[in-house]
Amino acid sequence: MSDWQIGTDAEAEDYAIRCRMAEAEEELSFLALCELEGERAWEHPEARQTQAQETNMPSINDVYGGKKGLKAEDLRGRSHLLTIDESRLMKFNDGSKIVLHFKGKEKELVCNKTNAQMIASKYGDDYEEWAGAEVELYPDKTQFNGELVDCIRIRFPIPAATGSEDEIPF
Repeated sequence: MSDWQIGTDAEAEDYAIRCRMAEAEEELSFLALCELEGERAWEHPEARQTQAQETNMPSINDVYGGKKGLKAEDLRGRSHLLTIDESRLMKFNDGSKIVLHFKGKEKELVCNKTNAQMIASKYGDDYEEWAGAEVELYPDKTQFNGELVDCIRIRFPIPAATGSEDEIPF
């Protein structure tokens, strides 16, 4: 039943109540799913984004940040050689993204398309096969909404030249 088909105030109120019940049921399903996945609902990225939307204060930290999300400032201005322990797909309000967990580390990296393509260029498109791959995370800058902001980039370790046989050929 749509709004323009509602004839009486009682029918309109009944319709509104059913809508609120459906929303509450959907929210409860979301909370149950979080618990099944072993996450506290308020730490789940979708929940953080939902909370930000409810307070009308959108923030990219709600999608990419949080206690488990790796941020550029966590790198402290240095590059870090890490081994991917697990890579999995996670759904966010703005689409699915690959999330990387590194051996011996607590925080996870939500891959943007650039970082995911960089890893795929060396280790293949099957992100579930990236476990054991070595990557170097380093801080960088990127354009976001017309401003230069800190970001995390991925590259691969390259051995340094060490002697006369490694001289530059030009």
